[in-house]
Amino acid sequence: ATRISSMAASSLVLTLPMTIDNVNTMHVDLPLSAFFIVGFYLIVLHNRLQQLSYLALLIAIIGILLGIKTSGIIYSSLLLIIGALSIIQLKVNERTINSVPRLSRAVILLGCGSGFCFLLLGCFWYFRNFIEIGNPLGYIIVKVGGLTIFPGNIEPKQVSRTTLASLFELTNISHWKILFNEIISYLSVP
Repeated sequence: ATRISSMAASSLVLTLPMTIDNVNTMHVDLPLSAFFIVGFYLIVLHNRLQQLSYLALLIAIIGILLGIKTSGIIYSSLLLIIGALSIIQLKVNERTINSVPRLSRAVILLGCGSGFCFLLLGCFWYFRNFIEIGNPLGYIIVKVGGLTIFPGNIEPKQVSRTTLASLFELTNISHWKILFNEIISYLSVP
């Protein structure tokens, strides 16, 4: 019943004006957020039902997140952390200490297919950028500490300045007004 209701809710989201306006454009934040929510939902399903097939699908979702946008690295890392904490919580729980996960042929095939999707969708652009430019993140400089791992001509600070998180000021009332007006107009909230 919960799966049917979640599918119905997902179908209703497709009728929102914001979705209809952006589905055929280059706005990739909508699919990024949708796949993040699907990944989180798969973690919840694995936590409840303890079936490895949900983790296999999570691998494919993480690959899709990595392939959609460079900031997908952050969101997929967040999903990996949440998934790892969920698995650790299950292992600590008394009910799962003696249980051994069942690896059926279907789960193995699903895991291999998900791994292929992860490599194809998630690693394609990073691999291509590495071959063509020598940097998996394109022209963004990758540094760890003071050591430059991958050279480039765009500082990470320049990229972070363009994000909504750096532009939105929590203490500015006009920013909140814009946010609420957008919620009302694009999410059809009365």
